Amino acid sequence: MISLINWITMILFCAFNSVSLFAQPTSFENKGICGGGATTQPAISPHNDQVYYLTSDMSPIFQSLNAGEEWNQIPYYQLQGTGQHTKIEFTSDPAILYSFSYTGYPNPTEPKKSLDGGVTWNVLGSDPTNGYVYQLFADPSTTNRVVLCDYNSVYISLDGGSSFSTAFTTTTNSIYIGGVFWDGDDIYVAANNGEAGGSAVLWISNDAGVSFSVEAINGDFPIDQYFRYMEGVKVNGQVRLYAITMISTWGGLNFSEYWGPTREVLRLDYGGTWQSIDGNGLTLASGGGSVHPNIIATCTSDPEVVYLGCYEAPGMEVYKSTDGGDSWFQTLDCENTNQNPNIATGWIGAGASTYNWWWAGPVIGMDVANGNSDVIIISDYMSSHHSRDGGASWEALYTKTTDLNPAGADTPDDLSYTSNGLEITSCWDLHWFSPDTLFASYTDIQGFISGDSGDSWSTNYSYPSNYNTTYTVVPSPDGTKTYACVSDKHDMYASIYLTDALIDGGIGEIFESSDNGVTWSSTYDFGRIVMDLAIDKNNPNRFYACIANSVDGGIYYSDDYGVNWLLLPSPPRTEGHPIEVEVLDDGTIVAVFSARYDNGEFTASSGIFISTDNGLTWLDRSAIEMHYWTMDLEFSPDNDSIWYASVKSHWGPNNNEQGGLYKSTNRGSDWVLINGFYRVLSTTIHPENSDIAYVCTQDNLEGLQYTENLTDASPSFTRVDSYHFANPNRVVFNPYNTDEVWVTSFGNGLKKGTTSSVSSQNITAFEKFNIYPNPAKEHVVLSLGETQEKVIVQLTNQLGALIYTESYEQVSECTLPLNVAPGIYFVRVIISGTNVMTYKLVKQ
Repeated sequence: MISLINWITMILFCAFNSVSLFAQPTSFENKGICGGGATTQPAISPHNDQVYYLTSDMSPIFQSLNAGEEWNQIPYYQLQGTGQHTKIEFTSDPAILYSFSYTGYPNPTEPKKSLDGGVTWNVLGSDPTNGYVYQLFADPSTTNRVVLCDYNSVYISLDGGSSFSTAFTTTTNSIYIGGVFWDGDDIYVAANNGEAGGSAVLWISNDAGVSFSVEAINGDFPIDQYFRYMEGVKVNGQVRLYAITMISTWGGLNFSEYWGPTREVLRLDYGGTWQSIDGNGLTLASGGGSVHPNIIATCTSDPEVVYLGCYEAPGMEVYKSTDGGDSWFQTLDCENTNQNPNIATGWIGAGASTYNWWWAGPVIGMDVANGNSDVIIISDYMSSHHSRDGGASWEALYTKTTDLNPAGADTPDDLSYTSNGLEITSCWDLHWFSPDTLFASYTDIQGFISGDSGDSWSTNYSYPSNYNTTYTVVPSPDGTKTYACVSDKHDMYASIYLTDALIDGGIGEIFESSDNGVTWSSTYDFGRIVMDLAIDKNNPNRFYACIANSVDGGIYYSDDYGVNWLLLPSPPRTEGHPIEVEVLDDGTIVAVFSARYDNGEFTASSGIFISTDNGLTWLDRSAIEMHYWTMDLEFSPDNDSIWYASVKSHWGPNNNEQGGLYKSTNRGSDWVLINGFYRVLSTTIHPENSDIAYVCTQDNLEGLQYTENLTDASPSFTRVDSYHFANPNRVVFNPYNTDEVWVTSFGNGLKKGTTSSVSSQNITAFEKFNIYPNPAKEHVVLSLGETQEKVIVQLTNQLGALIYTESYEQVSECTLPLNVAPGIYFVRVIISGTNVMTYKLVKQ
């Protein structure tokens, strides 16, 4: 082969006359950090206790085949979680699994089944809820029995989901299942009927699910409490049920109820009465102690072993019984002052100055391996942990095992941690200080910094005060400073933070750093949510900021580098909910205002506005479809008069399904809808080719979209199926290597894809090209093999700065002089204006 193919350091943008320019990545790596989102329903395979599943409140579902060392994500278009209750349900066949999934409108939540061990999932042949499944349970001893419910009724299938019959219906207007115990022909369903004034009852079938009868609670079961969780075992032929009961506002399970309401731990030897089994090592808050039990877990093969997942301020606790609940001992105690006596931590733990056990909070999910009672997973508000020795020792599951801190010691501050694939939080932005130093803007966990090109992340930086969220990081035009927009309110203009009541109480600041993000100081404290910042590159002392507040929010202006600020006049229609501000090359200010929800409907307060007089007056440049929920504006890299607006469909009155991607070629004077995606969060155009773009969508299984003909009148888009999360936030190209496509997300952290590849097809296409000598001293020659109509050759340094460019017509060979200092450079070759290749070159 020619020397070109042997250059393993070659960076490839496309294969000439072979594959598409800037082809989308074939896979994405998890590159961020876990935290921010909650893991909710762990599940361990009864057939192989190395196989773990985790679901989350942010919708991704994860699988590990090696006991949590590494995690794979089930693609959202196969299976996507719907909140607290989605769980993987096992059967007697390891290949057959059940769950339920968000599947988009008009039937948003449907039951699903896998026949290949969780690789692919299909909607069941029958769905009695018509797309509104709320909970689902499968019989672990067969493959064909499934119980599921919607908000009012419980249904059962005896034929693997091909058909369902009604098991029972609530007498009021809601239902919650605390658990199902399957015992051959006998089925026990713990259910809560209704809201306050309802009741907790056992529904029993003795004919394999054909019919059910109701049995009222009795004994020590408080009449004013509901089932929180129930599990069952068989002890020497006796059916034994365990339950945690609680006072609840509606008879279900809310996140706010993991630590507050009164609760009990009960046992029922069926045929007798419910008995309290606290005491003897377990003192509940309801009995004058401090323990709040949340979940109970048993083991079929070891029925006397019982675990309790609990909360005692500030963090998780686990209690264990080996005698069926007659006595208890503590196996995990997450105190911030106890030096993590038997738990190997990641970056969350006792001794950490910021991310201590308060952040993890209560145990909200637990599973024990049926077949091995020593294997336990617990989940919490930010992370997950497991034990494989019956609770004697525990390990974090959310980072590489090589990064874990030893048990019995404080969790250090500011160490670096590497993703193992379990990422559950929202990431808003990504900024490069240099090729090696990056800053990721996160929800809940504020932000993390990397010193190794994003391979690992730490909190080794210092904000002057802590905030929940960093929304974006903006460099000054001369690169000497960087500014961060921070707030105590997260997920702005998502489905919750839309009302004045939730937004107006928010606070935030602008921070600045002069040392690549290591130390920060306060530029200005607005006492309001800061969403975005723009600096006029022609007047670098002139700053504009987006401040969210219904009273005094809007676009603020500073002419002294952010030291003093004035509120500019409000653009027409707007009511203080800005999301983005930009300054064009000629000084025109462009402001984007996002959604506002009031009195049960969206108000027409959103849109795109421009000012040509430094913000003194504004013109409304919004299409009417942008009046309710505009999220982003992107400018063509080669023409800032060409705009692309990202708009989300909304609900309620005036909802005409207005979401989509809109284009204007005259700075918003006219708009055309170029794709009617249901909800669009952002659009990113390749910095070197205005035809290449990624579109981030939400809520309708459209995911990450890609086009190679954006400038066409009707561009075509394809879903990037190699990106496995449903709700990407923004695509960011690495400015030092545009082959790298980084994707931030609303609930799945940070992923990196690489577009360069050298396949056998590429190699065949490249055999006509050569570049020599390499290393080179005075010049380098590019041989094209045959005459090309037009060739542009560029030389850039490692930072991407252009050093040399030359155009050639009708040539088969180009000579590039190397009047540069010794070092590493890149030769970029553009053939016929579209096909691009880039080679690494060493100058001696």
